Amino acid sequence: MYDCDCDDCKTQRLTLANNTDETKFKKVLTAVEKAFKQLYEKGSYSYKDLEQTKEYKDLLRETNNILQSGITDNDIPPEMRNSLQQDVFVFSGLKTHAQLLEASQQLLTEDGKVKSFSKFAQDVEKIKSNYNQNYLEAEYQFAITSSQMAAKWAQADNDRYYIQYRTAGDSKVRASHAALDKITLPPSDDFWLSYYPPNGWRCRCNAVQVRKSKYEASDSEAAIKAGEKATEQIGKDGKNKLEIFRFNPGKQKVVFPPKHPYNKVKDAIDVKKEIATMYRDFALETYSLPEAEQYSQIYSHESGGNVQVHQLITPKADYTDIIKAAKEFAKDGKTVKVLPEIHIKDSEARAKLLKGLTGSSNPDMKIGKNYIDVKRPEAIKNILGNANKASKQGATALISDSQLNKTLTDDILNERAKDIFKDKNYTSDKVYFLVNGRLITKNRTADK
Repeated sequence: MYDCDCDDCKTQRLTLANNTDETKFKKVLTAVEKAFKQLYEKGSYSYKDLEQTKEYKDLLRETNNILQSGITDNDIPPEMRNSLQQDVFVFSGLKTHAQLLEASQQLLTEDGKVKSFSKFAQDVEKIKSNYNQNYLEAEYQFAITSSQMAAKWAQADNDRYYIQYRTAGDSKVRASHAALDKITLPPSDDFWLSYYPPNGWRCRCNAVQVRKSKYEASDSEAAIKAGEKATEQIGKDGKNKLEIFRFNPGKQKVVFPPKHPYNKVKDAIDVKKEIATMYRDFALETYSLPEAEQYSQIYSHESGGNVQVHQLITPKADYTDIIKAAKEFAKDGKTVKVLPEIHIKDSEARAKLLKGLTGSSNPDMKIGKNYIDVKRPEAIKNILGNANKASKQGATALISDSQLNKTLTDDILNERAKDIFKDKNYTSDKVYFLVNGRLITKNRTADK
């Protein structure tokens, strides 16, 4: 299901454990063992069991964790990121349903008798291997590329520039994809509706925004014909196996092909409705996990620093500033945790993730035991007030210049830092400024 038949595609296979967290991979395999054992004990399967059976929900969760970790591009706009994350969750549910349904067909012998557990376990071994190793590896790789391409589309979705299709440029590039190399068209061209990358499993092609003054537009009709050929592989059943890749993840705000075979499995429509109702409740269960398992690493630096984003993060207007600042801290060797917004009623979650904070405080990030809250004042005169709001949450203020109506010069920075430290409402010994993407630290002892 996940391979074209060419040798180049086969040589691109990588072991999932080498590409994502090995512990998570092992958890998927453990979860499927327990799910299939529960399936055998139940003796039957219905899509309604997906929500009602712990072992099935655990398999869905672990699958979702692997695929969510593929959404690593921090330049994805908040609204799009939310849509991509929900798409991955639904896909994980459909995948879980598909393998449970297929495994349930192995419960009985040909004459209708219940198989022994050892016989059942033997017969479903290939199903477990396919779905949770072979397929999952391809899906994980696809999630990485698809989410990256979605982020690029968000930045290029206007006709001021052209978009240019580019392959990886090496000997492993499929001939059909090589024919698309350097196709250059405006985002509004119909070509991009169906042939925006990735155009297949393990596709490494890219889409790059280029200046109109540097490149000429390609012939749209010829480009579409090349795209049709690149996404055509007629199977033994006479159907085009690659037609599912005729979609645009950025425009449609999805990670996986809307026409993926999981969407055609028996009861898939009902499963999607079931998953939609599960989404919020299922997400809240994340808080019960060990703290370390609630975060996904999206950035690492050679200094040893990294940025970890909570699985339940709800990207807001300041999300881009938060991630930029977090990456700057990581470059200095810090481990930064980007925090979720936890409702005051979720006392157990607050006690676990927001230790030491009271009331409804919800700072944006945490480094060690220190909390940091990002503020984006629109005027210089508002900087002090914003800093005090951060301090009120038990956090050090980080003032971003992204919304300011005036440039933060060194003199202004020094003056504002002095004002902040003089104010009795500001209790931290530091204040941070993010100026043109550069992190600047002011200390109370050095800036009186």
